[in-house]
Amino acid sequence: MEKASSQRKGANGKKAEVDVASVLKQLPSDDTLSWDSYFAPEHLKDELMHLAECMNPDFQRRLKALREHCRARPSQIFRGRKMILLHGPPGTGKTHAMRMLASLLNLQPWVLDVKAMADSWEARSLFDEVLQTIGSLSRSIVFLDECEGIFRSRGPMMNYASVTVTTKVELIDDFLTWVDGLQGQKESHVMAGAFLCLSTNVLEHIDPAVVSRSSCLKIDLPGLPERQAWWAAHAKHLVMPELAELASITEGLSFRDLAQVAEKVERAAARHAGLDAQVKHCSISQYRDVSRKLAEDKGSADTATSQEHLAKTGGWLAALQAEHAERQKLEARVKQLEESLDAGYCYIEDSQIHQIREKTWPQETEVEGPLRGYVRPLLRKFRVVSDSILK
Repeated sequence: MEKASSQRKGANGKKAEVDVASVLKQLPSDDTLSWDSYFAPEHLKDELMHLAECMNPDFQRRLKALREHCRARPSQIFRGRKMILLHGPPGTGKTHAMRMLASLLNLQPWVLDVKAMADSWEARSLFDEVLQTIGSLSRSIVFLDECEGIFRSRGPMMNYASVTVTTKVELIDDFLTWVDGLQGQKESHVMAGAFLCLSTNVLEHIDPAVVSRSSCLKIDLPGLPERQAWWAAHAKHLVMPELAELASITEGLSFRDLAQVAEKVERAAARHAGLDAQVKHCSISQYRDVSRKLAEDKGSADTATSQEHLAKTGGWLAALQAEHAERQKLEARVKQLEESLDAGYCYIEDSQIHQIREKTWPQETEVEGPLRGYVRPLLRKFRVVSDSILK
């Protein structure tokens, strides 16, 4: 297979090549990760540990032995690729969860630049080569962040016909075929390959066929205990009542938002000389003010986004109503034209042909046949055209 590559313009205006090496990149391993540094709810940690355990070769051997004991045909169990789908609001730690899995299983993390690949001119050929590369990896985990860029549900796209839509549908079809491709391979080969970790903020936009093949795990906004534990690690100079207050007033914020609050306070404090003065400006009042300001900004942004969404929805609704009204007009016009053609056809058949017959022309059958043969194809052709217009 020829190496798939396409061209895109770089910052200097020159065209840069988009190939597998530019979209599939190896991430540095982090040996410092531990459960103490992962401020997730206990049930989420348990689920991640269970997923990691399920991907462990020793666990797979025990599971295989159990299936041979319980099932009549254990060899016909569908395997496919090992695929995890993390979903939830942005900034809640989906990337960190992937890194935790990589650390637990001692896997090499990779990341696929979904947007760059989907926007390439030869997206399908490039994706095919990417999948082949992933299939050749061993003891690795590949992270596809914002995977809705290539795995958006095919249902709504079926109403449109364009090269872009066709390419997106083909990408999903190729991926599903590839995911199912290990069904006939040995269990040891399946477990030695690469794991896939998909991530999205909008699970409802992901194609159902992709979701059904994944182990789905929801990562929600941090609760009160998680926020308090996070602040205890990132504002350790505060006393416990202050940490509890800070955790309470940051309700609804993600881990990324909490990091922004801490960074803003620390940057403002670092402008002062001397550590004592800097720590003095990292008091609970500074954290409180920045947290409330960020919460207000997020609320305003969410309101603006909701209003924009409502405006877009109203625009779409108006467009649909106008299109429906235009369709009704077109249907009425088509019906009127069909009735006119039918009336004209009857007039030719009932009047002119009968007049021909009354004159007892010797070739009356030769005249009647061409008239019918001329009008009927016209009527049929017009109906085909009208159906095409309506569609």
